[in-house]
Amino acid sequence: MGISEETLTDVVLVELDRRLRPHVLTKKFTKHEESSVSGADWLWAIGRPGRWLTLLVQAKLARPDAARLPGLHHGKGSQRKTLVSYAMQTSS
Repeated sequence: MGISEETLTDVVLVELDRRLRPHVLTKKFTKHEESSVSGADWLWAIGRPGRWLTLLVQAKLARPDAARLPGLHHGKGSQRKTLVSYAMQTSS
């Protein structure tokens, strides 16, 4: 038994939203958006009106018994490429 990456992400995002709103706004991407559009699990906008820092986040579940992050090169790096491409498109 273990906790999935998606469950952990949901728990963390709900708690951060509860504690930090309105200074941290979160947009969680659907599985479809994550795989084909953004490459990210969620987008954070941190700050205040007129002064926002926007971050794309791709979560990876670290396992204490493993010396590596096995999901880091998911899809032969395609997820990372999608994330970088989306970041470049949205930063203009």
